[in-house]
Amino acid sequence: METDHIRNHVWIPALKKAELNYRPMIQTRHTFATIAIDSGEDVGWVQQMMGHSSLQMIYTRYYGWIKKRTRNDGTAFTASFETGVIAQEKE
Repeated sequence: METDHIRNHVWIPALKKAELNYRPMIQTRHTFATIAIDSGEDVGWVQQMMGHSSLQMIYTRYYGWIKKRTRNDGTAFTASFETGVIAQEKE
């Protein structure tokens, strides 16, 4: 199977049948990464699935999709000390 064959005989006809605008097959990688990260998957897992050797590519390209589960002011960090989470993890 050659890429041109798959694109011309599978990909393009499938897009037409689904009434979707053309987009290159490579875009499915970006769609996968964006949906996975937006769904809250661990970025390390996404990195492995994408075949990247480091997290740098994930953070560079998809940082905006990584959900901010806490405030961006350091309160999550300080709260870990106040609740004793750090001390409990060491025990």
